[in-house]
This record gives sequence, structure tokens and C-alpha cells, in this order.
Amino acid sequence: MLETAQFAEFASAVVRQLPRDLDSATAQNWILDQKALADVLRKTLRPESESVTIQISDNSPLSPPYDGWELVEDAESAASSTALELELSEFLRQGENSIKGDVMRERTKKSGPMTGERHARALLEKQERIPETWRKFYLVFPGTVWRDRGGDLDVSCLGWHGVWWSLDFRWLDVDFDRRDRFVSLRK
Repeated sequence: MLETAQFAEFASAVVRQLPRDLDSATAQNWILDQKALADVLRKTLRPESESVTIQISDNSPLSPPYDGWELVEDAESAASSTALELELSEFLRQGENSIKGDVMRERTKKSGPMTGERHARALLEKQERIPETWRKFYLVFPGTVWRDRGGDLDVSCLGWHGVWWSLDFRWLDVDFDRRDRFVSLRK
């Protein structure tokens, strides 16, 4: 993730390089279709950024994954008729190799609505849609937090196991590093 000052400098550099010979109609089309503009910029600046669309079909209360587990927090999910576009996001800052789970969650909260276990389960149901490039990462869904029998806090994750994806749970007390990406809602 870019720091605020670096982002401002980068945005300024992009603006300075925009072609000055755009005709008025083309410029107006980009103004009116900012989603298309965002898609073009994303594909150009982050070519590895792929997305997948899911729908949450089950909004019933989550059941504990194991005996003795207790739900501490759960991300809100959209109505079942709403298509959600998911993408991978980085939570480490420049120069960092890893951070603790609580720091990772705080950073993901600042980036917008968090994905949780329902998102992970919906994606798992359609795992054939998950881009191949995502297999090298452990996919973290930090919006759902469970307390296990030992009192530790855990978040939902998807891990690639050579042939299929599976739902796993990871302690927030461990380090999250470059092999991890949080799954976010594409803006």
C-alpha cells in the first residue's frame, strides 16, 4: 500500500503525463464512465490484479466451525441478489516483511468494507472461478473473527492445496506476510 505522500506524488505524476490533445468528447466520456476509467487504470497499473464475482446465497447466522468456538465479529454481507466483485489486496507497507493479525485487520478496515467467512464460503463454492494467479497466496477474509476454545482469535482463510481450495482458520496472533493477501470488495 502506498503511503499518503507517495500516493499524492504518484497521482500528480499520472496527471502530468495525461495527453493534452484529447478531444472534448473523449474526455467527457471518461468523466461520465469513471468505472471504465478505473478499470483501464487498474489493468494498466496493476496487471496482476484480477477479480472474481460471487453472490452470497446464505445470510443465515454462521455456525461455529468447531465445538467450543464463539463468534466475536462478523462482516456484513450484501443481499443474496447482489453480485460482489472480489480482488486481492496487499496490507504490508513498504519495507515491511510481516505484521501481526490485529494490525492487518486495522489496515483492512481502513480500506473499506471487510470480507468475511460468508464471502470465503461463496468463493469456495465457485472455486473454479478463482484466478490461477491467486494460488500462490493464502487468501484472508478478516471480517469474521472467531474465539477458539483456547481463547485465541481466528479469521477465515482460503488456502490452495495443489488441487483444490479449502477453508482454514488462522490465529490473529501470528504474523501475516507477503504470502498473504486479504480479499477485498472491488471499488
